Amino acid sequence: IVVMKCAQSGWTEAALNFTFWFMDRRQEGVLYMLPTDRQLSDFAQARVNKAIKLSPYLKHAFTDTDNVGLKIGFGQSLYLRGANSKQKLLEIPVGALVRDEFGAMDPEGREQAESRLGASRYKYKVDLSNPQFPESGIHLAYLEGTQEVWEIECPECGARAEPRWPDSIDPGKPESIVCPECGCPIDKYSGKWRALNPDAPYRSFRMSQLISPTVRPWELMELWKEAKGDATKMQVFYNFHLGLPYAQEGARIDEQAFRALPRGGQMALSSDRPTVMGVDVGAVLQVWIRRIEGGTVWTGTCDWHELERKMQAYNVQMCGIDAMPETTKAKEFARRFPGRVVLIRYHTSPTAIGGKQTQEDGVTIITVPRTEAMDRAFARILNKEESVPEDLPEEVIKHFRVLTRQIVRGGGKEYASWVESGPDHYAHAFTYSEVVRDERPIWQRVQLFV
Repeated sequence: IVVMKCAQSGWTEAALNFTFWFMDRRQEGVLYMLPTDRQLSDFAQARVNKAIKLSPYLKHAFTDTDNVGLKIGFGQSLYLRGANSKQKLLEIPVGALVRDEFGAMDPEGREQAESRLGASRYKYKVDLSNPQFPESGIHLAYLEGTQEVWEIECPECGARAEPRWPDSIDPGKPESIVCPECGCPIDKYSGKWRALNPDAPYRSFRMSQLISPTVRPWELMELWKEAKGDATKMQVFYNFHLGLPYAQEGARIDEQAFRALPRGGQMALSSDRPTVMGVDVGAVLQVWIRRIEGGTVWTGTCDWHELERKMQAYNVQMCGIDAMPETTKAKEFARRFPGRVVLIRYHTSPTAIGGKQTQEDGVTIITVPRTEAMDRAFARILNKEESVPEDLPEEVIKHFRVLTRQIVRGGGKEYASWVESGPDHYAHAFTYSEVVRDERPIWQRVQLFV
């Protein structure tokens, strides 16, 4: 079950009820996850222990609630864990997994937890979260499910529709929601769930405060007025009050942006023309190779040995490699190609402007402002200036879709930043290739004129 929810809507309570029910009726343990360990103590005291204390049935069933991270009830274990502590997710056999605030979790810890279901006959999963950006996190999980919405039949026009913003708000009737088709007041409690994608492999739901029993329409109207003109408040309004993903226009590179790019045939196995290369370093190397004048030739993954071959096969003139986390290997590679490979670091200060160049161990290291470098690179895609191969891997597009440019606050300042909600390695490989791409005319690059 996947739930894309607004704030304060009762879904955490429902997830806890499911947890107790599963331990009682299915007689297997449950792993209940939050984003960080720091949240566990308050959650255990305010939600789990309180529910047990107030229910005679649960109080009788639970024999041990003193440990913050482990509760024993119905002869089964309830583990409370943070997704950021991956070591604590090992050796926990359970039959059900609840990931509360799924979208805010460390992706690696979030995925690692699924392996704890391996020995179970049930393997139940419940994921719930406020959304953030379109087609990422909990929104993507919702889209791949049944996409169930709360539809209400209008007593006036007979239309069945999900209450939606702003059509279900009438300033003249601030105490009730109205039919989005005819404007007649409707009863938010008289609805039914309807699946928009009924053949999906699992159930998914979305809920906004338009159908909350504790939030009035006039309250949403006031919040909307406060959010106008403030990108951060508007993000909060959509994510936490409407339970919908949100991104400002032009703040994301979606699949449509890639589909609109000019095509340049199939990915090439080599190149006679000069190219540049960007490399992001992770479990594997994500590589992006482009012509100096622009235009993608090849992108994919490889290891360090294969990367050396690509330098020759694609006639790479300049290569920019992520300086972290394998700095030693990156420097060794750079020394094998003197003058043709640089290491790239992002400025740690989010408000830094301009770049700088230093030497370390005989290797050139370029430090650039993260947002500025990504803005420059992504502009080529948003402005349709970059051609891409017909067979560009879908994984590449996914790595761009998880990034959204937004205004964030930190250190008492507001600044723009590209915020990721999942793996984004190819986006950085493309950025590094743009950092080292020399846009001077060819006659200047080969020094025909001084």
